[in-house]
Amino acid sequence: MSSDEQLARTQLRSGFLSVINNLKERKVDLITCEGNSLECNFIGADRCIENISVENLKTPTGSVLPHAVLRLPDLDKIVFRKSS
Repeated sequence: MSSDEQLARTQLRSGFLSVINNLKERKVDLITCEGNSLECNFIGADRCIENISVENLKTPTGSVLPHAVLRLPDLDKIVFRKSS
């Protein structure tokens, strides 16, 4: 890989990590593959972006989980709410 390619990859990765960091603690609405609606606060993602970490996860049964890790393949839709 050339140094230009490495620089481009580094800049893209840095930009992506900046976006993930700016989404931290943003309120999120999730729709699961089963059609369930969930609400939570986004905390972060793992290195491969296969799992996301959330807090205050409100489930369809009304319970609230203080912390949870969700697999992205189990989610159909993620909607980040505008920050206030």
